[in-house]
Amino acid sequence: MKVNDILSIEGMVKLKVLAGKLGLSREIKTITVLEVAETEGQSWLIEGQLYVTSLYAVRNNVDRQIEIINSLIQANSAGIIICHINQWLKRVDEKIVEICNYNDFPLLVADSDTTYIEILNPVILKLMGDPGKQLEEITWMQKNLIEYVASMKDISTIYKTMSDYYEEKLCFLMWITGSFTRGSTVI
Repeated sequence: MKVNDILSIEGMVKLKVLAGKLGLSREIKTITVLEVAETEGQSWLIEGQLYVTSLYAVRNNVDRQIEIINSLIQANSAGIIICHINQWLKRVDEKIVEICNYNDFPLLVADSDTTYIEILNPVILKLMGDPGKQLEEITWMQKNLIEYVASMKDISTIYKTMSDYYEEKLCFLMWITGSFTRGSTVI
């Protein structure tokens, strides 16, 4: 899903693009609430993550707000949605708008009465995709695994099938005598 896609989700009409319009094609992989003011180490930053915040912890410190925005940009985050304007943060500083525009970093602002959950839930549901399709995929994989086990296929064949299907590397752990032992990784 792209940042631009959330603007067409029902109920998201309360969002307005304030800056970074050229970055609306950034991919959203996850969404979370951002209320951390500390940028040291930046272990909480995730590429492709969309952040929802009021900037409450730094509401009176534009330099810290800029530091956070720059950290999000450096981490290749999807964008930021600022909520509760006029309640905590009186306005978004023009320097932040300029930085977001320069870096094509989407900066969206929600109506002051929009809650985090009104943004988080629809985006999370959209990111999850069609649950019916997911159930079909799980059922298909389960059926194939049962057939492989019943036909005594080699374990590497089973993991190779799963790896190919999900287009990901897999690693399996075995529980032996009260602890995990690493199996092999399928490439």
